[in-house]
Amino acid sequence: MSKKVLPLAEPLISSTPGYANTLSILMQHEAGRHWVAQKYFHVIGVYRPSDNSFGADFITLDKIKFANYFYYAPDNIRCPGIKSFSIPRKYILDSKIDIIEFIKYFIDQKQYVNLQIDRSKISEFKTQKSEYSTHQTFIAGYNDTNNTVLMYDFFDGSAYKSIECDYDVFRRAFIEVGKGRLYKNGVLDDFNSSEKINVLCYDDEFKYTFSFSTFIDDINYYLKKKSYVLNYIPMICDTSEDKLGEDRVCFGIDFYDIMQSALTNAIKREKYIIYNLSAFFWDQKRSLNYTLDYLFSNHLLTNEEIREKGNELLNIANMIIGLTVKHNFVLRNDENMAQRITDYLAKAKEIEIELLSEICTEAEGDI
Repeated sequence: MSKKVLPLAEPLISSTPGYANTLSILMQHEAGRHWVAQKYFHVIGVYRPSDNSFGADFITLDKIKFANYFYYAPDNIRCPGIKSFSIPRKYILDSKIDIIEFIKYFIDQKQYVNLQIDRSKISEFKTQKSEYSTHQTFIAGYNDTNNTVLMYDFFDGSAYKSIECDYDVFRRAFIEVGKGRLYKNGVLDDFNSSEKINVLCYDDEFKYTFSFSTFIDDINYYLKKKSYVLNYIPMICDTSEDKLGEDRVCFGIDFYDIMQSALTNAIKREKYIIYNLSAFFWDQKRSLNYTLDYLFSNHLLTNEEIREKGNELLNIANMIIGLTVKHNFVLRNDENMAQRITDYLAKAKEIEIELLSEICTEAEGDI
């Protein structure tokens, strides 16, 4: 077959490639959309006080209720409608399998491919690193006429989109990604032995039905201002003893307070944190609005004031994103900008409490 492109839905999560890719597969299907509306109205944030970094792990509420949740969960765990398996990178190299032919084989089987490349070899990545820059990318098609693979990623640092990458350029990016990678402690990492290539597809047997009563229970849990401590195992460590320390996992309304704390610390330390924080917040509001649209379209909600509050939250998120982009993603000891963002967060928290409380009130009136 000279050309094949697998379909993808518009990703609900756009700031984190792993979730964008997985949800793009899942949300093509009705059961997947039911599951996303049920599970993704909130986002789990991860704040590391040790280095004042802030990230997002889009795990679901039923996962955070268990203490032993590890970082970097496989795609089929964080999205049960996805089937996936892994193939060692070393096997591909040792067997002298052409990575392009490998990709084409699985694309022809209607399976997507996720693997590590050296993105500095691909011009569409506007990276400032001229040498080694390892990165995971997502392949959804190929074209023999143009000799290109179809890649999905964040090529300009913010917009999730696709490009066609030349076969030879991609081969080089794949082969050279294993060179020069170091462990955190400076020891050379045998990347080719440890790294795996992931193959994903939708599970046609996946079934899911949205439960409004469960959704209301989750909202009530969400409003309790819960936060947790998560000990996670980084990918590069050898044993469970080799942890980096405790991360603060903020969940529910409590994440507003932790984001403001992270913002305050960022001003003092001039850390690169503000864009991650705002992208996390923006994705959370997009997820919430997706669920609201689902509830209204299925006549589970009728109060238009709730929808208006959801739109207002998304507008605030857009304004915060606009501020951080204007300031080149970096908080440069700018207390005025930080205060504006803090004020936006405080307003958003107030609106979100009202919105979720009104959903519960309307649900009680229907019972």
